[in-house]
Amino acid sequence: MGTMIWGHRSSEWLTVPTGSFILHNMKQCDPIVLDVFRAYGSQTKLAKELGVTRQAVSKWRHVPLKYVRRLSQFTGLSPAVLRPDIYDGI
Repeated sequence: MGTMIWGHRSSEWLTVPTGSFILHNMKQCDPIVLDVFRAYGSQTKLAKELGVTRQAVSKWRHVPLKYVRRLSQFTGLSPAVLRPDIYDGI
């Protein structure tokens, strides 16, 4: 079993074994961010939709607050799922 990560050079999702060096050195990313990327099909498509660069999207550790409403409408995920640190209990 592994973890899905976005391969910047290959421009596709890659499965990386859990505990591998590459995962150890990646920035910690909220798993919901990966779900958002999957929903859009790629970081590039998501970036175009939001009017930002793919590089900006690739640096997300969590869904930026200013995009929560738009991403919630597209993905069907509630704001509390996208950002439980902000919306939990509302």
